[in-house]
Amino acid sequence: MSRNNIIILLIIAVIFAAIVFTLFQKNPAIEKVLISEDAEAVNPHPNASTSPDTVFSKESQLYAIVFINNASTDDIINMKWTIKNNGSEEIIQENQLTIKNDKGSGKIIFSLAKKDNTYTQGNHIVKIIYKQQEIVSEFEIK
Repeated sequence: MSRNNIIILLIIAVIFAAIVFTLFQKNPAIEKVLISEDAEAVNPHPNASTSPDTVFSKESQLYAIVFINNASTDDIINMKWTIKNNGSEEIIQENQLTIKNDKGSGKIIFSLAKKDNTYTQGNHIVKIIYKQQEIVSEFEIK
């Protein structure tokens, strides 16, 4: 084989390796978000929500459970808990989490803080922002 043929074969091999690497690379993303009274919730059930139809009591303890895939160390997850008041949204709590030790997939649990041991009644929105992905989940407190 001539030197030119070897160089062409090496270039083809590098291109092929780059294509294979790109195909098998997994993008980090949020799989789903549940709003629940159960911090150990795994699947949607009567006390978990990804829709605005779910209603919780003022005395409940509420969690936003974020199922995430292929996260990397030092990735940042931002969360805003808001309440709708007369057509506008008021932020009642913000959370930010930086992934430090483990990378990969799993679930991250955020808790909504109570004021005077109760929640404010009304329609609530949770916005989770991870990379360029934004997930919105709604629920109501009566």
